[in-house]
Amino acid sequence: MDVEEIENPDPSNVEDILHVAEEKSEKIKFWNELDKNIFKPGNTCIGCSPQIGLKLALQFFGDVILVCSEKCVPDMAKDITVIVAKDPLTAASVLSAEKPVLCYADDKTIKESLCSFNPKGNFLCICWNNSKPLWKTAFAKNLPYVATASIGYIEDYMSKLKKAKSVKGVRFIDLFAPCLLKKDFEPSDAVLLARIATNTGLWPVFEIYDNEFLLTQRPELEPVEHYYSVQKTGISGDKIEAIKKRVERNWSLLAKKKFWAVD
Repeated sequence: MDVEEIENPDPSNVEDILHVAEEKSEKIKFWNELDKNIFKPGNTCIGCSPQIGLKLALQFFGDVILVCSEKCVPDMAKDITVIVAKDPLTAASVLSAEKPVLCYADDKTIKESLCSFNPKGNFLCICWNNSKPLWKTAFAKNLPYVATASIGYIEDYMSKLKKAKSVKGVRFIDLFAPCLLKKDFEPSDAVLLARIATNTGLWPVFEIYDNEFLLTQRPELEPVEHYYSVQKTGISGDKIEAIKKRVERNWSLLAKKKFWAVD
């Protein structure tokens, strides 16, 4: 996709940024059904769950300005303006437009800029995640809406998109969307793996709105071994035991709404 790459967007040049992006953004069609080819062959891996998360967000918001890192730019999307930025958080924060602004990037990209990020603007950031959650860092920025979600629970994810849309300011959704390049599993198991991550307690899903904490899924907490059994790479017994203890501690804290203390 031939779009402008922006390393250090200047707030004084917002009109120029939008003009360049609109001129170069590619207008193409996308389908409403999840089981159809949404992206051009070769653009993503088969079973790419981060792209599922993006497609659902685009379906919900419709006509948006999409700000993302080069790692997650779709070759196919609705007729929208796409801005590619090495620091998508900063790029999204300087935009002021009538259209909704959606920042969608991977955990590594977001982590690099979130700590020093000065919240301003009016946009939703969706961080598709494979590793350590970043919601605590986002919450520490006093954002009005912070949530975790999973592509294994699509209705829950869509509900949080709806909630985030109704809130003004910078909103943040930490979305568990396992990547085939980072985790070794069958492409057909992407959504299953995400669901198991929540069911085993490894990836709790909740929201924090105006400092009010709400668990949106209460799993039965299956054995954490289920999560690793879906992946081809093994894990030692010692590590499993350490993970079990962490899950037990975290859920004990979540039950008491002490979400800030989980690790």
